[in-house]
Amino acid sequence: MAPFRARLGRLFQNIRGGSGDTGLASGNKLAKQGDIFFLIILVLVVLGSIALLVWVPGAIVQYILAGLWGLTVGGALLLFLPAKLLITVIGGLLGVGASDFVGLAQVVEKMSTTVAAVAKTINSSGPVQFQQQPIWLFLILVALCCLPAYRTER
Repeated sequence: MAPFRARLGRLFQNIRGGSGDTGLASGNKLAKQGDIFFLIILVLVVLGSIALLVWVPGAIVQYILAGLWGLTVGGALLLFLPAKLLITVIGGLLGVGASDFVGLAQVVEKMSTTVAAVAKTINSSGPVQFQQQPIWLFLILVALCCLPAYRTER
């Protein structure tokens, strides 16, 4: 959504120490700068994820990566999807999840099983234990990042 991309662009401009010129064309310029700043953040998240996988031992890395990627994916949804689509998709998921909490738990369990199967296929060094709590953390953070879309629709 353009207002959030422009805010991100304004933040990027402030970090760089650029001029805060205003005008009709500056909204598009700020949105474009927001896109560039998000791309930089995405590259840093990927590099940080690789570093975490290499240097952080144990199951704690699952929680850190779930939080990091939950914020990244939620931010990307908020920045690049139209507000009405975002409200429909996230609201629908939350609505179905609230009305059928057992069904949502089964979906999370299936996701955990699928991720474990993929990791087992990729990693031949032994079994990897995946916990379901990081998946819940990921889904909750994605939903929380999408909440500002509700304020844009009045």
